[in-house]
Amino acid sequence: MSLSIAPSALSAATATTANASSNTSGTFFHCSADRSSKTSATSGSNPVGDSSGAESRMNLAALLQRDPYITDIVDTAKQVALYLFNPKNSEWERTSIEGTLFVYRRSASPYNGFMILNRLEPNNLIEPITKDLEFQLHDPFLLYRTANAIYGIWFYDKDDCARVGQLINSLVQVTIANHQTKSQCFIRSRRASESDTMEECLAVTRN
Repeated sequence: MSLSIAPSALSAATATTANASSNTSGTFFHCSADRSSKTSATSGSNPVGDSSGAESRMNLAALLQRDPYITDIVDTAKQVALYLFNPKNSEWERTSIEGTLFVYRRSASPYNGFMILNRLEPNNLIEPITKDLEFQLHDPFLLYRTANAIYGIWFYDKDDCARVGQLINSLVQVTIANHQTKSQCFIRSRRASESDTMEECLAVTRN
């Protein structure tokens, strides 16, 4: 289902912290990943910011306290803020979550996710990257929809916004492809099982 959101509404909500975004209405969708972005998602070639090795280890340790299945950090954006869309009055509301955003891999399903480590309060944003994730880039915002809400992530650095948005898009596409492959394998396996069962029934009938 498509959902139209006016980026200008988000611009008004973030007037004190961000530049105005486009006035063009947008629809949430699964973006098509190009070859270069898909390659970066699967090969892990995206940079992890400018962090030193020691800082990277500290960041990973902090993430592991929230999710013990995280294996490594794929990319970071050092300053972001989270907004929530209020559908009743069609306005964006700033949440109490802002800090550093991390995109990471996990050793268990879902195998990728992103997290905002909150500098203001103990609560963090933890979002698994699944085939159902829908998002839209409106530089410097990354808008996305879950089953329960619509969020907008404001990036202090526009380059971070574009890079992280493309990376998450790539990971979503990989997740969709993996899901389709598993579904096809399941269907083939079930058909093969049904065929074997039919052969057994025919053999009993012949006897």
